[in-house]
Amino acid sequence: MSIAATDTSYFLHVTDIHYDIHYDPGSPNNCIIGTKTGMGCCRKDELPMDPYYSCSKWGDFNCDNPTYLNERIFSWIANSTRTKEGIPPLDFIIYTGDSPGHHLPSQSVERNIECMYNISQIIDHYFPKIPLYQSLGNHDTYPIDQTMDITYDRILANASSVWSKWLSVEALRNARIGGYYSVKLNTVGSGIRLVNFNSIYYDKDNLFGIKNDTAENKSGYQWMWLEGELERIKENNEKFIFINHIPPGTHEANDYYNGRLINLLAKYQEYIIVQLYGHTHEDRFMLHKVNNNYTGYTLIPGSLMTAHHDPSFRIYAYDKNNKMIKDYRQYSCSLRDTIKSDKVLCNNTYNFTTEYKMNSLSLDSMIKLYNQIKTNSSDTASKYIKHY
Repeated sequence: MSIAATDTSYFLHVTDIHYDIHYDPGSPNNCIIGTKTGMGCCRKDELPMDPYYSCSKWGDFNCDNPTYLNERIFSWIANSTRTKEGIPPLDFIIYTGDSPGHHLPSQSVERNIECMYNISQIIDHYFPKIPLYQSLGNHDTYPIDQTMDITYDRILANASSVWSKWLSVEALRNARIGGYYSVKLNTVGSGIRLVNFNSIYYDKDNLFGIKNDTAENKSGYQWMWLEGELERIKENNEKFIFINHIPPGTHEANDYYNGRLINLLAKYQEYIIVQLYGHTHEDRFMLHKVNNNYTGYTLIPGSLMTAHHDPSFRIYAYDKNNKMIKDYRQYSCSLRDTIKSDKVLCNNTYNFTTEYKMNSLSLDSMIKLYNQIKTNSSDTASKYIKHY
């Protein structure tokens, strides 16, 4: 299937940038605290371990992303959309959260807000006329994963302010209350909405999280809002793209969230265009089941952070007429080649439909792909693991 067609629109999905404001080129990428804890190295005050390797200005597989790499990747994407052979013009951009890095002892509310602001400014600089829709990640909170009122209220106030350029008054109010919102996607035709959910309230590691219906007020009554929004979409015969950070069924998602979200979205499956998440850093998909029947699926593009792999992002091709995802192009930027050539080198590593020999990204296609992975039919499992 060709990804290019006159009725096709495109959008970019990036996630988990994990930006380190204090990244210092030439500092050790193998350090006592960061290497042992997973918090990363590449800061000038780190104590090195043997063997000693200096981190590049472009980034390092053992560290969070430097500003330079983030800026150059978005510059590459923007420049690529201006060439006939490159990325098609984008209608909008989705960023599913996690701007701050992993150096937890040096974080603060102010520092996390600064990270979120800086990432938004970088994207806006290179795509000033392209709508940007964002979710909150578990690293965007302070302390990590926590939603205690005294700090999370400030996070929500500042995040919603950063997002305000592309949100309606109603969406901005909901973002300020609980980090969720819904907007019309006028750039891709009529009858399409984007619905953003805030999963951090249901993080297993969140001491202030929500584990039952009685605590719903902590999230600004997010479930009540979501069900009302989906019912309105149904009544208006619209369709929607669902974005979120923590995928249901992954290790940090609590049981209450897993059951409630999967069951609720199953009720409105015929109105869902696609569900897009981040958090895991891997290129993967997940199938959802209710009463032993497949009801939907989740797509994750891999992280832009160099989490022991090259930075990854994804371009989705979307049919404006039938409101379906037709295909996606997966991109990665070789960090080793980028360092060697001293310029960002990104490549279209594969397209979904041609790589897996599918006609679309429908639920039936994803079920078929899952069954082929189980049996490794046509080396499907080998391909999937390589991309994962």
